[in-house]
Amino acid sequence: MAGLFTWKFMQYRNRYVFNVMGYCVTTAKGAAETLKLNMAIILLQVCRNTITWLRNTRAARALPFDDNINFHKTIAAAIVVGIILHAGNHVVCDFPRLIHSSNEKYAPPGQYFGETKPTYFTLVKGVEGITGVIMVICMIIAFTLATQLFYVSV
Repeated sequence: MAGLFTWKFMQYRNRYVFNVMGYCVTTAKGAAETLKLNMAIILLQVCRNTITWLRNTRAARALPFDDNINFHKTIAAAIVVGIILHAGNHVVCDFPRLIHSSNEKYAPPGQYFGETKPTYFTLVKGVEGITGVIMVICMIIAFTLATQLFYVSV
């Protein structure tokens, strides 16, 4: 996962948006890439035939396929870290930097965001912002339902 994060981090280090948003955007994009991988990996737990096949590969030496619950919890923890890094960097760092950037700095990435600088609200109410908020709400519900405290109280 560190390699995947680094690859995406370096990819965005060489783009126009880096001049405006700096390491906030590189960290957010690196976290997003690891989130995509972790979301796919967490689904492996329900694919019994795939798990059986993976136990006979070299991957079984590094990944605990026989310990499904702990493997699932480990991936879930990585997803939480990814969500915090990705959403946190966008909301707290990227958006304010983009909004308050000078016109000269905004011009190159402006082709992606529009000619006029967006406001914080326009960034949040865009398709990406709305879907991001919906996904975070769904994940909060899922993580809450998966906690030990919820099982004890039901």
